[in-house]
Formats: sequence, structure tokens, C-alpha cells
Amino acid sequence: MKVSFIIPVLNEEKTLASTLDSLVAVDYPNKEIILAVCDLNGVSGKIAESYAKKYPFIKTVNNITGNTAIGRNICIEHSSGELLMNYSGHVLAERNLLSLLVGKLKSMPDDVASVGCSNIFPDK
Repeated sequence: MKVSFIIPVLNEEKTLASTLDSLVAVDYPNKEIILAVCDLNGVSGKIAESYAKKYPFIKTVNNITGNTAIGRNICIEHSSGELLMNYSGHVLAERNLLSLLVGKLKSMPDDVASVGCSNIFPDK
């Protein structure tokens, strides 16, 4: 089962690299990361683009509105996963995040959803 991380990005320059590093390290091979970036030429956009160039499963798309909800919808339009993981550019993923969640979701009714995260704080 492919999982698509959908991440709207606006002014995440302090945390985005750490978030993407944690997502790259997730021990689930069938994943993609879709980043809807407000300003592709800004600092966050440059960080996102550098990861997209390095990892073929990371894609950047433009979100000219900067609106989070619109950014999530843009990500969904560009995703190809059977499962969507609503995520943020300031959250760290545990390495086993998807292997645990996908395993649990496969054993549950189709109308079950799950949420979980660990926040990071750029000033600490």
C-alpha cells in the first residue's frame, strides 16, 4: 500500500529539513512526499526543491495562495498513494511510523483513520 505524505509549506525554513530527514528515514519503502510550497523561490521552497532533486519520491508543487487547506488539496491532487498522511513541515516522524500505522489500518474497517505526530521546536 502506497502512502502519500501531504504537506503544505509556508515559512517552514527552521524545521523543514529536519522534517524531511525524518520522513526520508521512515522504514516504509512505498511512500511519497508531496510538498505544496507557497514560495518556491523562498528559503522553504529552496529547501523543498533540494530534497526533491535528491529523492525521487519527493515532489514539490506550487501553492500560490499560501492557504493551508488549499495546499493540502493541491497535494491530494498530485498524490498517487492509497493512503494519505496529513503532515506538517514542523513535525518529526518516528522511523517505524508507517509500518505500524499501515499494519494497524489493514486490520481495521475501511472507515478508520489515525493521527499521530511529535512536534519539534526550532528554538530549542
